[in-house]
Amino acid sequence: MRRRDSLTWWIDDAALAQWQGVGPVGQARFQSIDIETCLMRRTVFKMALHQIEGLMASVLTLMNLTVTAPDRTKVSRRSVGLL
Repeated sequence: MRRRDSLTWWIDDAALAQWQGVGPVGQARFQSIDIETCLMRRTVFKMALHQIEGLMASVLTLMNLTVTAPDRTKVSRRSVGLL
């Protein structure tokens, strides 16, 4: 019963390799896999976009990764093209 609320989460190395690129001015460019991951987590956990943004940022920080999570605006705009 103690592990009932435990959350184990990992992101595949192949997905991380494709996660985020850098644009010509140094800003982050997110790939479709980034947006799809956020949308999948949103569906599974039934959360709003701003909550998913925080969750993804938190998980990436806990994993000591140098990539960032896409913000809710970018996820919202890019989700239209993925549906």
